[in-house]
Amino acid sequence: DGIEVMDNAAWASVAYSAARKIIATKYRKRVFLAEHLYQDIVKKVGEPFDARTMGRVIKALSGDKLIYSNEYAPARTSNGSGKKVWIKVPNWGKK
Repeated sequence: DGIEVMDNAAWASVAYSAARKIIATKYRKRVFLAEHLYQDIVKKVGEPFDARTMGRVIKALSGDKLIYSNEYAPARTSNGSGKKVWIKVPNWGKK
């Protein structure tokens, strides 16, 4: 059918870079759910082989202290169950 899908590791790497740019601009001063960031990433880089790979990207962003979470909100993709709300760490990149 002509649609190419990246393997999970490659997608996670490309998605991480895209996520940094998206968060720095679109979500600079706004909270977001991972599902919203995922939709933005897919628009830029395409779908991963397995959508659960997004969890790897969120963990990496959080582990690198670029985003943090301290609240929950209902997520559309999981029938309204509570998911973490993320926000950009203030002053990221200003060292």
